[in-house]
Formats: sequence, C-alpha cells, structure tokens
Amino acid sequence: AAKSDLKKQFGDNYIVLDSTFKSDTAGVKPTPAVDAEATDGKGVLAGSVAFSLVAIPKSEAGKFLDAYFAQQIDGKPDQKVYNNGLSAVSFTNVSGESDTYAATISTNGKIGPKIDETALKEYAKGKNLGDIQSHVQSVRGVDSVDVKFSPFWVSTAPSDSKKILVEFKVNGA
Repeated sequence: AAKSDLKKQFGDNYIVLDSTFKSDTAGVKPTPAVDAEATDGKGVLAGSVAFSLVAIPKSEAGKFLDAYFAQQIDGKPDQKVYNNGLSAVSFTNVSGESDTYAATISTNGKIGPKIDETALKEYAKGKNLGDIQSHVQSVRGVDSVDVKFSPFWVSTAPSDSKKILVEFKVNGA
C-alpha cells in the first residue's frame, strides 16, 4: 500500500523505478527491549517506517532519448527521428543508493527517411500515380508508397498543393 501511495504522489509526469522501493524500519523500537520481560505481560512495537521510491521525470528521460537518437543519425542528413521511444521506455538492472543510480534503459525508437513534405507536394502536382510512387520509392528507407486519388476516376494529382495530403507511417508505429 505504501508503494502504491508513493507512486501516486509522483503522478503521470514521472517514470517510477519499481525496483528502488525500500522501507527503513530503523525507527521502530520494541518496549520492553529485546530479551527483556514485560512487567504487565504486554509488549509494544512503536516508531516510524520510512518508505522511499525513485522516479525519473519523463522530460529528462525524453532529453536523454532525444540525444541518443540524434547521435544515431549524426552524419546522415537524409534520416529523421520519428519517435524517441519515451512511451515504451523501461529500466532494468537498477542499482545504487542515495542520489546515484545506474540502470539499463530499453525502448524502441523510430528512425526513418527524412522527406520534405512541401517539396513532395510540389513534385506531385499534376503527376500520375506511377510517377509519384517511383519518385518517393527512390528515397532510401522508404519501403512502400500508396497513392490514392479521389474520386476514383481521377488519374493525376491536383495542381494545387493545398489539396494534396501526405501521410507518413513508420514501420511498427
């Protein structure tokens, strides 16, 4: 119950490291002392128990993950980080005490091709399905391209880029 109460105090803006939960019973003392006899036949155990739990602000974990994934695409101007994995982050092998902890962090971030949506819309104006597909498919990292025209009898993209919608989907996202 104490662990649950502590977790609630952190709120949704923190990642709680469950394995850091500790209880300190040093403040609990028996009366009479251990191996002593109670004069009235009743013993008392009184004092306070201190509970602790460590959590990391999601904003700090996000900064760490942003920096990590930025390092992964450093020198690759044609790549972009689509998701830093903060929503699925987990911590294992947590160890440490006081203010210093070490842990193994695991997550799945999403890195993919960097595509200029405005330039793509400009290219697609007035083009047919095959031209658009082959242009986008030529970008390193693009697995597939789906072009939809509406209504069904239309065979070329509109000549107004405001009427063109580009949607990106990263595998696994």
